[in-house]
Amino acid sequence: AKHLEGLGQDEAAAHHYELAGTHKKDVPRLLVQRRRFGDLQAYVSRQRDRELTRWLGQYALSQGNTELADKLFREARAALDLTRLLCVRGDFKAAYQIVMGSGDVAAAVHLARQLELQDRPKDAINLLEKASRFGEAVRIAKAAGMETELMTMALRAPPVAQREAARHFQDHGQVNKAVQLLRRAGDLGAAMALCFEGN
Repeated sequence: AKHLEGLGQDEAAAHHYELAGTHKKDVPRLLVQRRRFGDLQAYVSRQRDRELTRWLGQYALSQGNTELADKLFREARAALDLTRLLCVRGDFKAAYQIVMGSGDVAAAVHLARQLELQDRPKDAINLLEKASRFGEAVRIAKAAGMETELMTMALRAPPVAQREAARHFQDHGQVNKAVQLLRRAGDLGAAMALCFEGN
């Protein structure tokens, strides 16, 4: 395949890369080097391979072709890539639909972070709750000073996040909540010490 590529016999080289099992990497590289973007699109389309289609979407995006990237990400069912693209466009409603339709946790976390940056912590927390990412939800609720949401999410979060929320409540004089979370996290000694300390 490399020999044929060196001779400029691209189709024959592509065939031999396929035989060698390296076509997903080598054929796109070859066609990009030759600036044969139309042929690259046709090749990827013929392959019907999600990984290749997603790669082509990322390549199209790197070249500034967002419309093609959008189409290819949808074809490849690449929820995270599509969510990122929609967030860059500011189309959070469409991104939300993609996240909910795909159930992709990484896409949900990405969208939640973007919503947080847009000063929409409640929406971010709701999304993270649906994705069962309670630790992330605890962080956002704490940063936004949303104590009701903080307690609700902390009760369902992993022990590390429960301890973090307990420290927050302890620092803010809400000993009952801190004790409840420490007990839930399995830190009975710390919970008892806090009870005695707070009478």
